[in-house]
This record gives sequence, C-alpha cells and structure tokens, in this order.
Amino acid sequence: MGSIVAPIFPEPVTVTGNAADQGHFVAVRFIRAVATLHLLSLLLVAGALRLWLEPAVQVWLAGTIDAELLYILTIVLCAGLALSRERPAVAQTIILLATILVVTAWMSLWASLMHDSFPLFVNTFAIGFGIQAAALLVFLWASGRDLSLFGAFALVWPVTCAFVIGTALLTEISFSEGLTLLVVLTCMLFYWVYDIAMLLRRRRPNEVVAGAVDLYRDVFNFIGLPVRFMRMPRTIRRIPAPW
Repeated sequence: MGSIVAPIFPEPVTVTGNAADQGHFVAVRFIRAVATLHLLSLLLVAGALRLWLEPAVQVWLAGTIDAELLYILTIVLCAGLALSRERPAVAQTIILLATILVVTAWMSLWASLMHDSFPLFVNTFAIGFGIQAAALLVFLWASGRDLSLFGAFALVWPVTCAFVIGTALLTEISFSEGLTLLVVLTCMLFYWVYDIAMLLRRRRPNEVVAGAVDLYRDVFNFIGLPVRFMRMPRTIRRIPAPW
C-alpha cells in the first residue's frame, strides 16, 4: 500500500457562496470593486506618509513619540487587523485606518533616512508605484467583461519594465538600483494579482470592503508562511492510495 504525499503548499481557504462560484460576471464585478477600492485607498497611504515626511512633522514625531512605542502600536494594530477578519466592515475599516496612520508614521522615520542616502531610488520607486497602480486602474475599467487577473499582470508588467528601463537610460540610477526596483515592483504586482485570485474563493460578492482590507491584512501573513510550510507534512493526514 502506498500513500498520497501531503501537499507542499497550504490549501487555499474556501467559503460557501464565494464570488468565484457565482459565475464569471459576478466574479468580474467583485474583482473590479475590490481592486478599485484597494487601489484608491493607497492614496490614503501615500497622503499619510507624505504628511509624516513634512520636516516640521518629522521634528515633532522624533521629539514627542518614542520609536519603540510606534513599533509596539504597529504590532498591536496588525494583530487587531488579523483578528478582525470576520468582523463588520465598519470595524475592519476603522482598524485599517488606525494601522495606516501608525505604520506610515514609523515608516517615515526609515524612509527619510533612505531618501537621504538614495534620493533618486526612493523618488523613482514612488513614481513607478504610482504608474503601476494607475495602469491597473485603467485596465480594470477598460477591459469590460473580459477582465482577467492574468491579463492584468501580462499588460501592466511590460509598463513597469518600460518605466524602469527608461529611468535607467535617462537618469543616473545605477544598474543595481534599477534591478532592485524592477524586482520589488514585479513582486508587488504579482502579490496583488495572486491575492485577489485567492479572495475570489474566500470572500462572498457582498464582502467588497473586507476583500479590500484583506489585501493589506494578507501582507502580514507572509510572516507566518514559512512556519505553515514546515508544519504542513506533519499536520496533514496522509491518505492511503488505492493501489
């Protein structure tokens, strides 16, 4: 008697009545709504980070709030965000807004140091990220009923490559910085497309706000992913094969 080898990757979470099971057009409407809400919410992240990076605000932040306290608040809010997955949309939104405010605060302390050392790289990354988000929005609303996540990646990634190559040719950015920029933007695009595909199975069509929050929440799941990989062979029961 043989046995079926346990899967290497954890099985995706699936709920009854999910958006993927409601047909193509329902799935397309869900993707468009969740993706648009998430991409527009990134303006809040950019605005909060820009506010914290103001010189006067930076001086106040550095002299008033202890960096260690910001880290502790970040951990607490991220834990709250993870635990609020099944809470009402209003509660999830409030926790997300608080998380964005605190996370961008301590990020601004790190970003200011990065900008002092690599100003061209930081500025180029910000512009590239904005172009990538804008290209995704255009694709979402121009594709109509033919919207697909593979198509989003296939069309937006060349735009990202063209931007990075053009920047490398027209500015003084180094080869290593350009390559790093391309890898980071590619990983972010892949994560965005992959995670929305997972949301189709674990969110229902009326859970648009929760789906948009999940795109933030799932970033922190990567911290526990290696642990899940190591535990998979021990926790999944091996089923005897019929031969």
